[in-house]
Amino acid sequence: MVDIPMTDFMGRVLVTQERVKFHQADPYGHLNAGQYVSLVMGHRVEALQDQVHCNVATWVQVLKVGFFLREITVEFVGPAFVGDFLEVASWGFAQEADGFRARFVIVGERDRSARALGTMRFVTVNPDTGRKVPLPTTLPSEAETNPLLARPTAEDYLRTVKNVPAAWSAGAAPGLAPAAPSRA
Repeated sequence: MVDIPMTDFMGRVLVTQERVKFHQADPYGHLNAGQYVSLVMGHRVEALQDQVHCNVATWVQVLKVGFFLREITVEFVGPAFVGDFLEVASWGFAQEADGFRARFVIVGERDRSARALGTMRFVTVNPDTGRKVPLPTTLPSEAETNPLLARPTAEDYLRTVKNVPAAWSAGAAPGLAPAAPSRA
C-alpha cells in the first residue's frame, strides 16, 4: 500500500473506454446530453479503482473525506451516436484549499476528435457532517508503487486529440479556455 501525494494527481491522465448504448441515446440516435456527465462520473470512479488502485469508499471510511462534485461545465463539440466507441479521459489541474479542479474530454476512438469537454470542481467534505474539510495531502492506494507516475501527462495525451482548446495543453487557468480549438 502506498500513499499518493495529491500533487501527483495533477496533470496525469486517466482513460477509460465506453460504447454508446441504445438506452443512452435520444430519438435521433445521438448520445443524450445528460449521459455525457454520467460517462464522466463513472469514468472517474472506475479509472481510480482500475488504474490507480484507489477506492473512494475507503477514502470515506479511513480519511473521513468525500469528494463532492460542486460544479461541472460541459461544452458539446460534436455528436456521438449509438454504437460509437468513445474514450473518456480526465486529469486534475488545480488544487484548492477545499478541493480540486479537473478537466475531461470525451473522444471518438476512431477519429480522435473531441465530442465533449469540460471542467469539474470537487470540494472535500466530511461525510458525517457534510461540512467542507481541507484537501488531504495524500490518498491511500492498494498499489505497491505510485501508478500515477506511469500515466501520460495532459500535454502528451492532448497531442493525440482534435478539437480541444490549445490552452489546455499549456496548463491554462480554470474553466473552459476562450482560445480557439486546436484542429491538429
